[in-house]
Amino acid sequence: MSIKPSLKAFGAAAVMAILFAVLPLVLISKDAFDLEVRTAPWRTHAGQVTKASPIGQGFQANWNGLDRIDVALVTLGPTKGAELELVLRRGGRESAVLRRARLDPAQLEQGRGWVSFQFDPVPDSAGESFWFELKVTGGRGRSPYSPWIRYHGHPGEDTPWGTRVLTGELLESELADHSPSGVAHFSHGHLIAPNLAAVAFATESINPARGEVSFELWRSDDDPESTPPLRSVQLHPDEKIHGGWTFFAFEPVEDSRHERFKFRLHLNETARLVGFENGPSVKTFHGGTPSHPPLLGMTRGKQVMVDRSLIFRVHGAPTPSQLLDRIHQRAGWKLAAAALSWLLAVSLLVRLCTYR
Repeated sequence: MSIKPSLKAFGAAAVMAILFAVLPLVLISKDAFDLEVRTAPWRTHAGQVTKASPIGQGFQANWNGLDRIDVALVTLGPTKGAELELVLRRGGRESAVLRRARLDPAQLEQGRGWVSFQFDPVPDSAGESFWFELKVTGGRGRSPYSPWIRYHGHPGEDTPWGTRVLTGELLESELADHSPSGVAHFSHGHLIAPNLAAVAFATESINPARGEVSFELWRSDDDPESTPPLRSVQLHPDEKIHGGWTFFAFEPVEDSRHERFKFRLHLNETARLVGFENGPSVKTFHGGTPSHPPLLGMTRGKQVMVDRSLIFRVHGAPTPSQLLDRIHQRAGWKLAAAALSWLLAVSLLVRLCTYR
């Protein structure tokens, strides 16, 4: 048997394997993410963007050619005439504006999803820190768009957005699911995880700049009149929220698993929480670490919150080696095994096609 057909088959297989290996790299380079913050499902949103308190995020780019930022948004009202602009700065939050991009409302026809802000590439973006803000433009003081956010901890108890507005200077309740269809264990106030680190409340509107807004936490058996609170948090004056989740973050309560808690909210006249007949809608979060590069923290007005991030994606222009590094980081030794299997399979296919 001549060896030439086998050599030709092997050569053809090698060429095909290389083509099939390179083609995906070319294709994915167009939609590769330099950085991506994700969570499933999207659980909390920050509230409507206002002129007084733009909402944004800091990050560090890994690749050159930064040219697009995608942000997860939800619409909370009519979008006709609503304008939203992304403003990008390099280095610091007070630096000169580097790029601007406008939102195309057609991207949110379904009410929620990813929207893209495209701008001229930043050729030397690799290794640089950037800050972007979502700002209201035009005549409106408040946008109908609200960005989704991710707290840097493990999701815990999860109650739905309520059906009634709750007001008053003092709101106290068990930390529990007060919805009619509440999960059994949380309806009775038992938490399922240790290291309780944050509680988020559904909020129609709240403005701490108009008066103190604070949260106090006790164990269910403690008497608030005679026992100091286990945790106490006061909202920052910039934490003005319309139609979002208000977070109260604190040092983790390590032994929170299977425990029951109660709380007091001291509110001002602007506060309108959302909940049910027996209490507000709440979500709990457990553990978590502060933001670190490439994430630099979420911003609202002048405040930087390192315990949470917007849900967003950053696009750039990676080199082939950067793409391979990214694939290696995510696949590791599995990539080598898959490549070897692919080469053997293509070689066998070509050999069968050229066999005489």
